[in-house]
Amino acid sequence: KGEFIGRGALLKVKEAGGPERSMVKLEVAVGDERLDCVGNEPLRCAASGEVVGFTTSGAWGCLSGNSLALGYLYRRDLLADGTRLQVDLLGKRYDAFVRERAAMEPAAVRDRQAAAAGK
Repeated sequence: KGEFIGRGALLKVKEAGGPERSMVKLEVAVGDERLDCVGNEPLRCAASGEVVGFTTSGAWGCLSGNSLALGYLYRRDLLADGTRLQVDLLGKRYDAFVRERAAMEPAAVRDRQAAAAGK
C-alpha cells in the first residue's frame, strides 16, 4: 500500500503475530442489581480466575435490558461469542459474556419506530 505514517510500527505488530490485546463487547449478568462497569475493572477467566483483560467502559443497554461493557482481552482463545468471563464490580464477581454482535432487540427498535410513525 505504499508509505504512510506508522507503517513501520504496523509491520512490526503484524510480524509479531498481531496485536497483544483485542477489544470485546460484553453483556454483564448483574441480575436485579443496578450496576455498570465504569472502566479498569479486571476481566477474569471464569475457569481459572486468572486476570485476562480489563473493561474500558460500561452502561445500561436500554434496548437490550442488560448491563453492557467494552473491554480488552489478552487471550485470543476467549474471543468467541458466548465465552463466559467474570468481572469484578464493587468487590463481587459477576459473569460477563463476550458478544460478537450489538446487544439490542430489533423488535424493540421496530416497536419504537412504529409508535413514532403513529402506527
